[in-house]
Amino acid sequence: MKNHRAGQIAVTLLLAAVCLALWRYGVAASQLGEPPIPPDPDDDPEPFPAYEQQPVTRSSNLPLQGADRVSDRELARYITTYLGITNCHSMKFVFGQCFGGGMIDELAEAGITCTVSAQSAARHDEPSWGNRSEDYYLEALAEILEMSPTLSLEEAAELARERDPRGPYASDPGDRKEHPQYHGSGPLSSTVTMTGADSFHAILLAGNPDGARHWGDLKRWYHLLTSTYGFTAGQINVLYGDGAWPTGSDGDGSPFPDDPGIEMISATLENLTRTLEEIGGLMNPNEQFFFLSSDHGGRGAVPTTPDGDVGDGSCSWTDADGSCRIDMAVSLSQPELNQVTEGSALAFAHESFSEMGTTQITVWFNDSFSETYASGPGSQEVVIYLSPDQFSSDNTLVFSFGPTAASQIGPTSMASGFGRVEDVRLWFGPLTTQLSSPYGVYLPLLLLRYP
Repeated sequence: MKNHRAGQIAVTLLLAAVCLALWRYGVAASQLGEPPIPPDPDDDPEPFPAYEQQPVTRSSNLPLQGADRVSDRELARYITTYLGITNCHSMKFVFGQCFGGGMIDELAEAGITCTVSAQSAARHDEPSWGNRSEDYYLEALAEILEMSPTLSLEEAAELARERDPRGPYASDPGDRKEHPQYHGSGPLSSTVTMTGADSFHAILLAGNPDGARHWGDLKRWYHLLTSTYGFTAGQINVLYGDGAWPTGSDGDGSPFPDDPGIEMISATLENLTRTLEEIGGLMNPNEQFFFLSSDHGGRGAVPTTPDGDVGDGSCSWTDADGSCRIDMAVSLSQPELNQVTEGSALAFAHESFSEMGTTQITVWFNDSFSETYASGPGSQEVVIYLSPDQFSSDNTLVFSFGPTAASQIGPTSMASGFGRVEDVRLWFGPLTTQLSSPYGVYLPLLLLRYP
């Protein structure tokens, strides 16, 4: 009986090894130009390059350490502020996190005149996927570049899209959960590679890498940049988590990979902007900048005013009013409401001016709360954390500006003022790359068949 059981286990292990070998053969074949097994003709992927713009009423972000986050609009602003838009050979971006496609829009429209290559594992409205050791798209892209280092990034992205086991070419339509995106612009938009410039600097970023797969992404891409392309540690800036390599296992029971001795700092907003500023001082016409992000991604909605202003609004009061208000609203679909988690927040910036001196702003959200803050000249940022039960399908916001009680000396009829809110966002909460194991699940199921 024991020999029979051992034989069955051996056969199962052999079958598993054969399946894995066949998969790797198919992966290698796709690199040689042989097409992957086509999906159902009724559900063919969109032609490549595929890039779906994010609606103006939606926004994406990269969560960072210390409860910070950098939105799609802010990242583009940091890139153009610190690195400029003309003094470069190329800028290359790879977003592996959930909702990564939403980070591309602002970069594409930032006015950068050198070559820009930007790609993501998923659309602006969907999570990205990985197994216990790495994220699928980042793994596929790195393997392709390792086999063909001089391949253009557009070609590499197309092959990675075909190889992604949760991408649009998955043989099972139910596995087509992420749709990699690509955008290229500038003089080398279709031919730019990871080489071809005299100078190189990179940022590898993950704000809260709590999964072993996120650290697997770092190991693979750091090795790719140093071993395949020959870039040095001094050219690669790693901003990962709290700056310390984790030990033990993640929340899913997957062991963190061994620490390879990669030098890193914490992924805070201060460190990110400082690193960009330092790289900005090195930019030149032969500089190629590379940016890769992994782990969590965030998504949110951008409220609009009755006049159609998106994310921004202003108002004023005169000697007859004494205060003014800005009304905004945004509707959420049921799938979006399902994305609302702990860590969701209302974020905005405000400034105001009053002839009477100090002013204040009061914000109401869905009649569930109101908060009052001091306001004045110069933009001030506010983040108010919300619980999921405070969201609804139809959400209303009111921002009211006016003089503070202390500044109301004399009749309010003698006062006038102005208030403005900018970058108003309702963040749904960060979401990590979704875990899916295409192989490991089958072996236990096969073994369970034999009592």
